[in-house]
This record gives sequence, structure tokens and C-alpha cells, in this order.
Amino acid sequence: MNKKVISINGIDEINIYEFKEEDEKIIDDYIYCSDKIHFIDDFYNIFVYNYNLFNKEFKLFYNDRIVKKNGDLANETEVNAHIINIVSTGKTIVDLIDTLSSKEGEYFKNEVIRKIYDESFSYKLLYYVRNYSQHGYIPVVDDGGFFCFDLNYILSENGYKGNTKAKKSFEEIRNKLLESGEPKITCVLTVLQYIYDVIEIYNRFFEWIKQKVLEKEKMIIGIIKDIDDEIIPYKVENDMLISFQKNLGITKNIEQYIEQSKKDLDYFKELIDKGRNSSFESL
Repeated sequence: MNKKVISINGIDEINIYEFKEEDEKIIDDYIYCSDKIHFIDDFYNIFVYNYNLFNKEFKLFYNDRIVKKNGDLANETEVNAHIINIVSTGKTIVDLIDTLSSKEGEYFKNEVIRKIYDESFSYKLLYYVRNYSQHGYIPVVDDGGFFCFDLNYILSENGYKGNTKAKKSFEEIRNKLLESGEPKITCVLTVLQYIYDVIEIYNRFFEWIKQKVLEKEKMIIGIIKDIDDEIIPYKVENDMLISFQKNLGITKNIEQYIEQSKKDLDYFKELIDKGRNSSFESL
């Protein structure tokens, strides 16, 4: 490992460290992983904030009445705005997790993300609904003061093809529901279950990747053990200086993410259990 002086745009002269090619690849990989982890947590905080904002603005009942704090009924625009925000940020979290976990192989996608998609009706429906809404359709309808996902309405939009396999499964569910009534899916409990599923993916991802990140940190500690600087610049890309902190702390952050998401899972499980036992109470 050596140091050299470089200039950026012919103006700034900066000392940077030169590492062996294989060591630089390890550092690059760690920085990429670190950035993605921070993005995942940022969007997780936005995801939880979106739910809290919805719950703060409205009183949500398990029978799908949604009422403003002043007692007025919510309207379709207000409810759809909140739910679309929730499912959109939820999908972003899972997409970011999928991108990062795929660098380590297909295990997490196959054993966690796809299993939850296959086994949770709420997650599959709202995943479909998010894409549906992105094509200009409104997913939640006001059914006489009660809000729901109407499968007849969602599946009748010929302009949106969607996932063929998922659409077929929803058509089968709709046809079964038509035998005894209308194919309307509860809004509040479905959203709560979707939130729980996204948090479970988030929590299990960090449980899974924690040891892998720790191993990356140990390798970098070995590479930089003789460097005293707290900030370590090591290359320039597109006229931008790339550096990293000597004090590697992502593993500690991951522990905090795991603990917080465990608390969030307990909170939403309690809400879901409460709703299954009483359809007329509010959250």
C-alpha cells in the first residue's frame, strides 16, 4: 500500500492511498454494501412514517370504516394517497434488498422474498396493486362508507395486464367469493398484513446479511491496520474523490435495525390479532 498525490479537475491536489487490486475490490464491495444498507434503512423509516401519518390523520376501524379525527368520513382520494405511498415505499425496500442480496446469490430471494409472496395473500395483492396504481388505476374503493379492494374492479381494467400468474390466482379467489357474495377484500387488515410482511423481509434480511458484513469488515480492518487516518481516500471516479471511514460501524447499525424491526413486528402482529378478534374496534 502506497500514497500518491493526485489532482481533480487540475485544481485540487490530494493524497490518496493505493491498494492492491484485490484489496481495492474488497473495499469497493464494502462501500457498495454500506451504501445500499443505508438506503434500505432510509426507505424503511419512510415506510413506517407513511403508516404513522395515515394512522395519525385518520381513525382506522377493522370493519374498514376510515374516519378523520374530526369525525368526518375519509374519501377515496385521501385513502388511496396514503395506501399507494405505503405500498410504493414497501416495494422499494424489497427491491433494494433483492438487489443487494442477489450479489450473494439467489438464496434470500428464493427462501424469503418469494416464499412470502407465494404464501401471503395480502403481500401478493398489494404488490399487484402497487404496479396497478403505477399504471394510472385507483386500487381502493369506497363501498358505502367502508373501504375495500374490489377484485371485480381491479381485474376488469383491461388496460393493465399485470403478472399473469398473480392475476389468475386473484380471478380464482374472486370466483369463489362470488359464490357467497361480492369479491371485496378488507382494506385495513390487508394493509396491516402487508406492512408486517415487508417488515419481516427487512428483519430477516439483516439477520441473514449481518455475518457477511462482519466478515467484510474484518477483511478491511486487516487491509488498513497500518493506516492512522480516520478518513481514507483511495481513488477518484468521474472527478469525485472516493473515501471511507476507518471506523467501520455498519454491523452495529445492523444490530439496531434488527432490534427495532423486531419491536415493529410485535406491534403490527398485535394489531392484526386484535383485528381478527374484533371487526368493529379501531386500531
